Amino acid sequence: MDLRKYLNDLRSEDALKFIDEELSINYEIPYVISRLDKGPTLEFTNVREFKGVHVVGNVVNTRDKVYRALNVRSDVEFYKRLLWAEDAASSYRPGETNNVVYDPLPNVDLSKLPIPRYFELEPGPCLTSAVVVGMDVKDGILNASIHRLTPIGPDKFVIRLVPRHLYRIYMRNKEIGRDTPISISWGLHPAILVAAASSPPFGVFELNMANALLDGSLKVKVLDNGVPAPAYAEVVMEGYISAKETAREGPCMDVLGTYDEVREQPIVRITRIYVRRDDPLIAQALVAGYSEHKLLMGIEKEAKIWQFVSNVVPEVKAVRLTDGGCGWLHAVVAIRKQSDGDPKNAIMAAFAAHPSLKHVVVVDDDINVDDPSEVEWAIATRFRADEDLVIINYARGSTWIPWLLTRCRA
Repeated sequence: MDLRKYLNDLRSEDALKFIDEELSINYEIPYVISRLDKGPTLEFTNVREFKGVHVVGNVVNTRDKVYRALNVRSDVEFYKRLLWAEDAASSYRPGETNNVVYDPLPNVDLSKLPIPRYFELEPGPCLTSAVVVGMDVKDGILNASIHRLTPIGPDKFVIRLVPRHLYRIYMRNKEIGRDTPISISWGLHPAILVAAASSPPFGVFELNMANALLDGSLKVKVLDNGVPAPAYAEVVMEGYISAKETAREGPCMDVLGTYDEVREQPIVRITRIYVRRDDPLIAQALVAGYSEHKLLMGIEKEAKIWQFVSNVVPEVKAVRLTDGGCGWLHAVVAIRKQSDGDPKNAIMAAFAAHPSLKHVVVVDDDINVDDPSEVEWAIATRFRADEDLVIINYARGSTWIPWLLTRCRA
């Protein structure tokens, strides 16, 4: 299963639109993607700077597309399948193969790759939809996750490492003076992106989760540095996160739709680039701060909230991390209430499942969580602040501090 198979399925269902007008990969293509944010998947066939390359966007920009990619039909079916994949990951190690669809380039030159440039204040092009697999060199622990990668030379990126699992692996390797071997894979089936955007316990390998979601069909190639990469990708890069070198990273757009602050971040040195041998090469553009970014970041958290709330409330109909909350900071949870205390228990469970939340609204199951007007109507007609408002003082919440609060668009 690969990105091309998924795109072919979208074409057959008339859910993909071709854009034949010549457009630049710098700003113009991302702008069109952002203007059709919740619309069809887009395939740009005439990229000004890269002939023989197609750019795709809005690949999983709606919940329906995520569910289609994972062959599920409802919120609860998706929640259960994703949580099952996390639990079953150890039994779904992908098979290894050398029968891959990509070949090595003779030279390492990142400028030859169709990496889009999205926003004018960003320092340059930015790779936003690639999966990075990192390895703990001492214990062999593997992690797959999605990271922002900004080219800073023909063979170097600066990588944004949030203090999560890849950062932990990087620090463990750094403590013994070792660089972190990695693979970077770009142009992947959405199930791999969903798994890589998830947060299972440390040591649960997200590519195992992806293999479970793909019913055991995922194959990987082990690169020369010992790190696996999906066998069906558009681009694969082999390299190392330096234990010593850093560079300034940012300002770049984040999920809030604001520019993130500038930080010192590790440098990635690329030692080999593999590119798909079948024309055209397909580059996936993912515009930060828009629906695809929000869904990939937040949809696994919805599943965790559903799981936690289901432990304290008999029936949870749906969970939404809302658009207005940037797919991360605000949640609406619809439950079938059996006692007056259920909503408060649901609120506490939601915060336990996703500590970055700032606000949680619990509504009855007759409210459509996808309709902000219905949610506001429920607050207006069914909520009494003196009885129903829950305030949690001095708890840890989101640490997001945007560098520039002005709303910026592609």
